[in-house]
Amino acid sequence: MFAQLQEQLGTKMFTTRIENELQALHRCEVEKDACEERAKSLNERLQALEISEQKLRVQLTQTESLSAGRLQAAAERENELSERLKQLTKEIDKLRALKESNERELKEKLNLSNDEVAVLRTSRRSLKRVVSIHRATLHH
Repeated sequence: MFAQLQEQLGTKMFTTRIENELQALHRCEVEKDACEERAKSLNERLQALEISEQKLRVQLTQTESLSAGRLQAAAERENELSERLKQLTKEIDKLRALKESNERELKEKLNLSNDEVAVLRTSRRSLKRVVSIHRATLHH
């Protein structure tokens, strides 16, 4: 009977050990499934982030391209306006020089006309005196 009890005890211990190992195995399988589920979730999230990153890169490239185009257009417009400003400045300088030249000419003509008027007045006065003297001599 002792041998039988010992055998039952050994069987019980063996069964308990197997049950414990099965429970540990089950816990490992549950943990493994949870890890696989988490890995799958993380992979899906990573793929979504990669897609989002790619979209953002495309948007960034488009924005950079658009900005570069606008900067180029602005630089060209600035150059055009700068050239136009140079042309207008030259034109103003030419007009200023022409105005000064015309002003000098007009002043010279005015001075000549004033001189001519002065000469004519002097001549007229002289002529009047001569006529006056001549009349006076004729009446005497």
